[in-house]
Amino acid sequence: MTAGVRHSPTGPTRDRPAGAHRRLRPAAALVALTALVSGCGYSLQAFPKIGTSVTSGYDVHAKFTNVLDLPADAQVRDGSAVVGQVTSISTHDFLADLTLKIRNNVRLPAGTTAQVRFDSPLGDEYVLLTPPAHTTGALIAEGGSIPADDTGTAPSIEDTLTALGAVLNGGGIDQLQTIVVELDKTLGGNETQIRSVIGQLATTFKSLSDHTGDITSAITAVGNLAAELNSGSAVITNGIDAIAPAVTVLDKENADLHRLLTNITDLSTVTNRIVATSGQDSITDAHALLPVVNQLVGVEAQVGPDLRDIARFEALTPKIAPGNYLQVSVTLHANLNSAPTDATDPGGAETAGTLTGGPAVTALLEGGLP
Repeated sequence: MTAGVRHSPTGPTRDRPAGAHRRLRPAAALVALTALVSGCGYSLQAFPKIGTSVTSGYDVHAKFTNVLDLPADAQVRDGSAVVGQVTSISTHDFLADLTLKIRNNVRLPAGTTAQVRFDSPLGDEYVLLTPPAHTTGALIAEGGSIPADDTGTAPSIEDTLTALGAVLNGGGIDQLQTIVVELDKTLGGNETQIRSVIGQLATTFKSLSDHTGDITSAITAVGNLAAELNSGSAVITNGIDAIAPAVTVLDKENADLHRLLTNITDLSTVTNRIVATSGQDSITDAHALLPVVNQLVGVEAQVGPDLRDIARFEALTPKIAPGNYLQVSVTLHANLNSAPTDATDPGGAETAGTLTGGPAVTALLEGGLP
């Protein structure tokens, strides 16, 4: 029954055939009441507003993606003040084009936004104009427009109830009940362990909180290290590039290295076996040499002075025979008698004709010794 309804500045009217004025007024009132009760597109919002008609002013167009059930004579407000009225609603390019007649004494700054709102959840709809927070001084002129990006629609009671129904029927409530049931099954009988875990977690978090400075310092140090590594990335890259050939060579010699390590392992095994076998023999030999060492220590007092004299004589030998020749000084005493006798008499006294080498040896030593 809404196909014959058209919007006009004074409210919705219907096309009536000629002669309809001759009908009785009570019948017309009964039909209107029947149409209202039967819901043929009429509502309280469809009736004209009392005392809100704006007869003079300038037109401003506002484009909306949705105007809900906004009547064609809805109020235009700036805050709580009525500054105009909706005079027509049309559609173009899937947008609702509203013509707003604004009073002449009201000027709208550029950037003004518009929104369809309600006086109450079930009250009248109206268009609310909101000036921008910062204006440039420019105004919306006669015939100007408010783009769809600057318009909107407040949530309606229908949208709210629909969203609530979606939540209550098949929404998150069922899942929440399932979560609660499963948590109850999980926690049942494990209260002590869970309480202990919660206590340990609390202790851990407290410890972390007490060491926030240390953690921050560690993170800062890691960040500095990362920055240093990043700054030296070129050097690291060059090093990796230089190592690559060596790695290639090692890879080629991998088999030889493996054999070398295997042989070293075998050598260590043999060495351990030799040490284990000869260890006792070495100990036995050491015990056998101990008496000899003790004997050498015992004769050290006797042999030591002679060895020192020999060493002293050896040190003085170069003076006795410098240049590979021996200095010899010989003193010869000869006693010639007419009758030679024995070299020594029975009494042991030296007799004539005896040659003694004592002075010669003495002279030799005196020539070399200091």
